Amino acid sequence: MIAGAGGLWWLKHQSNRMLVAVSAWDADHSLLVALGVASLTGMAVLLLRTTPLMGLTLVVHLGAVAAFFIIAADGKLIHSAYRSLALLRFYGEKNNTP
Repeated sequence: MIAGAGGLWWLKHQSNRMLVAVSAWDADHSLLVALGVASLTGMAVLLLRTTPLMGLTLVVHLGAVAAFFIIAADGKLIHSAYRSLALLRFYGEKNNTP
């Protein structure tokens, strides 16, 4: 996940910014950063699980995961719910027409 988030972040910065709205660019960037931080802190929890720093690392990781889900719910996940509802409505209307 660390490599995937880093690779996507790098590809995002190599792409043409003129093709994407500023709000979408910012949302994608914040989502990738949150994913990267959550994966890095998750690896830190794994590495530090036998040390006294486990509690602090776990708190930081859970905060990063919560931030990731808040960011994702605000942008990407809500879009999937709206898209699913639109598809259901489309196929419902399609089946009702003669």
